[in-house]
Amino acid sequence: MTGAVVQRAACRPAGRRDGRGRAAAAIALAAWATIAPHTSRVAAETRIHLPYAGRDIVRPPSPVTQLGGSVDGVATDGHYAFAGIGPRFVVLDLEPAGTPVRVWQSPPLAGPVREVVLTQQRVWLAVGPEGHLQAYDVHDPRAPRRVFEGRVREGAHVLIGASGNLLFARAGWGDVVDLIDVSAPARPAVVGSVTLKSQGVAMQAVAQGRFLYVARYVDEDGVPGLPGIAVVDIDRPASPREVAFLRLPVEGGSHLEGPHALDVAGDRLVAVSISTTWWIDIARPTAPVVVGTRPGGVHDVATVGDTTWLLEGTHRAQFSLVTMDTFSPSRPRTVAAQPVPIAFRLAHGRDRVVAYGRGAPAAVLTVVNVAKPRTPRVWGQFMTLGYVNRAAPLDDRVIAARFDSIAVVPLDAAGVPPGVSSEGAMSIPSAGIDGNFLAARRDEIWTLDRDRASEGFHLVGWDVADMARPTARWRATATHHPMGFAAAGDVRFFGALLGWAAGLTTLDVADGDAPTQFGPLSGDADGGPRALAVHGDRLYAASPNALWAIDVREPHAWREIARVPIEPAGHRPAHNVLNLAVQGHTVLVTMPWGVAAFDTADGGLRAIGGLMLPPAEVAPGSQGAHLAAASAPGRLYVHTSSHIAPAMRVSAFDITRPLDPVLLRTWTHPGELPFYPCGLGADARTVAIAACDAGVLLLNAP
Repeated sequence: MTGAVVQRAACRPAGRRDGRGRAAAAIALAAWATIAPHTSRVAAETRIHLPYAGRDIVRPPSPVTQLGGSVDGVATDGHYAFAGIGPRFVVLDLEPAGTPVRVWQSPPLAGPVREVVLTQQRVWLAVGPEGHLQAYDVHDPRAPRRVFEGRVREGAHVLIGASGNLLFARAGWGDVVDLIDVSAPARPAVVGSVTLKSQGVAMQAVAQGRFLYVARYVDEDGVPGLPGIAVVDIDRPASPREVAFLRLPVEGGSHLEGPHALDVAGDRLVAVSISTTWWIDIARPTAPVVVGTRPGGVHDVATVGDTTWLLEGTHRAQFSLVTMDTFSPSRPRTVAAQPVPIAFRLAHGRDRVVAYGRGAPAAVLTVVNVAKPRTPRVWGQFMTLGYVNRAAPLDDRVIAARFDSIAVVPLDAAGVPPGVSSEGAMSIPSAGIDGNFLAARRDEIWTLDRDRASEGFHLVGWDVADMARPTARWRATATHHPMGFAAAGDVRFFGALLGWAAGLTTLDVADGDAPTQFGPLSGDADGGPRALAVHGDRLYAASPNALWAIDVREPHAWREIARVPIEPAGHRPAHNVLNLAVQGHTVLVTMPWGVAAFDTADGGLRAIGGLMLPPAEVAPGSQGAHLAAASAPGRLYVHTSSHIAPAMRVSAFDITRPLDPVLLRTWTHPGELPFYPCGLGADARTVAIAACDAGVLLLNAP
């Protein structure tokens, strides 16, 4: 297949209503026409590749609101939890049993909150990938007061602990630990640094008296060195020095070695790794001794007196808060195991232990009452949107896909959540494919789960008319991977690949549960149809290299009526279909390299041109590639990467006249979009940006 680029603009900025855009398209059509056979009744196709040359029109940003995000850092005094939830600092009251009460939250900060530490009634946050510091005075936890915002040194900083008026921070991703004096919170300053003698990564630090204990792990594939505990004398913060090192080798053959978390109580230190827990006697700090071990991987640890809590579990097994009796550390004894939702970190204060996610599945914060240490019980749970990779607004609600479930958040008439407590008001389980929902209509959501035992797929249609009580309306099992979705009456269509045959799976949901039926489509689909759309009595299905038109007047006996290939520009593979939109008699297929347009006026398919972008390249001047797309009536939204400024952008196009699209506006990242976009959804009034660990950002549709 061949491709070409015509150096004229197919897209013009809003406000330029002259004929230059139409003239450019006419020149392009005259300059490039290629005839090629195909399998449909359309006799020939014309392939046109028109470059993007539209000028970005930047207007004031129009964010509606930001929702949720991963719970990446928590500190607690037992009464309150101070949490980083997405890009916000949030204070939760833990006293009432049941759901912790949000009593205060900051506006969205410059990036997701990565770390939270509490010391001297001040909360310190590391914000964004560089770990910019912010400090809040929490003498009144219901009215925190920001006392500092800024950097204390160049480069990335990762908070790994605190004690008194000292913060401990890792400089970058390595073995330098900074001591930051925060006795004057408005003027924090690095007063000393220590380069640890054994190479590795300083993961976490705890102080006891004049000594700092630093957990260090080693990635055998990257950083050579010795895993273990470094002991640093911090009696003189301006000149800290490493005085001992306890090697803690890990068994099991993993490429990650050594402890990644630790806690201290009296003269006993507890360290955990992916294969072992160690109890260490530090009565002589410069000569620490291992006095007890327990096999098994642990995510985090908290310890008080003779009781240790271990957070363990995997994605395929139950997560639990395990209570250990360590009166005799050489023989630690399990006395309780409290199941908790997926969690990887612990925070401990007074008689509360908080387990939270940290990372992609971070959606639930669980409070465990440990007033009776040997009989812990779940006190309450707070759910947020977590890490969101797909989002779709639907009139009065927004659908957000996260790691292990799908959240439905109600919106008021202005498109804003009626209250912050509504986050995750309804949760639909969807395990196995990253909380995947195939599609959604106002009162129905279709989810996809993988059956790990049979390697099949479960399709479920959820009735969400009553958002407080979602119910499964229908279920079906498919042996192939459904990839696109459309509905016509009581029949659901799924794009599919069975063996090497591209096709459609149909499912009649009129009676609830029903078997799926597979029917092949002509031609090589390069993975099967990835996007589907019903328009009247036609179903359009797009794969990375083909577009089909299908007659669905009889949905149970659908009939393929046309197929045309989709030509990647410059012989480059398409890889994926991001969006399929139908506007009048035109079908627009958005792919990583551009948007292809097809005419359907005669009942078939004919390639007529489109708005094209070059693929992403690490080369000066390359414009980038599409990463995600969404459409609404008369609108197309495209998320584009670039190696020239701005690095990321979401652009809105008026496609009322599909062959003469108008660039309405562009939101840029960084800048108007402080959070990295990883998915798009849109309806007539709202654009929903799935912002990964920053949750969801809702924008007014232009």
